[in-house]
Amino acid sequence: VYYDGGYINSLQHFYPLSPYDHQYTRRRRLFQQKETLRTKMYLPVIVALLLTGVFAELCPDNDSPFKLNLDLPLPMREKTWLLAVDGDWFPYSYLSNQTGQALGLVQELVYEACTRCNMRCKTIYLANDGKTCWDPVGPPPLHSEGLFNRHFDGCLGWGATLFRENVLKFSAPFLEPKRGRFYTRTTSDIKSLSDLVPGKKVGFVDGHYLDVYCGRAILKSQGNSQLAGADILKYPTSFTDVLQKLKVTKELDVAFLPEYQEGTEDLLVLGGVHNCTTSGLGIMHRKDVDFSWFGKCLAEVERVGRYKVLCDRYNSQRCLRVAP
Repeated sequence: VYYDGGYINSLQHFYPLSPYDHQYTRRRRLFQQKETLRTKMYLPVIVALLLTGVFAELCPDNDSPFKLNLDLPLPMREKTWLLAVDGDWFPYSYLSNQTGQALGLVQELVYEACTRCNMRCKTIYLANDGKTCWDPVGPPPLHSEGLFNRHFDGCLGWGATLFRENVLKFSAPFLEPKRGRFYTRTTSDIKSLSDLVPGKKVGFVDGHYLDVYCGRAILKSQGNSQLAGADILKYPTSFTDVLQKLKVTKELDVAFLPEYQEGTEDLLVLGGVHNCTTSGLGIMHRKDVDFSWFGKCLAEVERVGRYKVLCDRYNSQRCLRVAP
């Protein structure tokens, strides 16, 4: 039995410790102190590792608290969703002059939304081939080659209209649509929408959501249903071309164009400003494809503040509040 300065054997005799025994005792006590200190130092690390293991067991990677896990069938979760997007749509979708990479707010927003929901999404850049998504003229009419032939699952940035909804379906919106106005030349004898009598030519871009159906509905709401079919001209081109036909060649008396369209500053505005979509701009898709999950993912992107970050980064004035 050890005792201060010596030890006692079984016969109760006291034997003093040698200097070597004292050194051993001091080394032993020093070792025990170091072990105690080391244990105290590593205890928080050990506890953290244990908690990490428990957390990983309870919340695996697919159930991360930073992501929204949707109750979807496994085939939908494992599917790669192909989303087509038009180009020449700065700052929403465009090609980098330096790298040739497709960039833009819509590109980033889609990947943000899909990542938040653990969904697999890829974008397909279409350049300016919008008719691949929607061609109301055809042949065949009311056609979407890309969607009907399943080249991709959806088209990004398309506005829902009553006309389009006859054929296709739309997800929750993520951008405000452009609004339309009727414009004429300041030298024209047309000073209001009521002056649009038979013989006056009104131009529209065919295939856009600011189309002839919206224009007719506006005129009818204003009490004007006088225009004959021959007076309404539809062009499968661009708003710039329609503007030229109004200002330069003067083939048109009135044109229905987006509000703030470049080149309309010196034109006379007829009536108010009009919204031609039933919602905003979202994903246009086949009616047998389920994109209901996309709206929930958008709401999650907004909840964590990423939607506002992207809108500010691209200086977009067409962002909206995403409803869940």
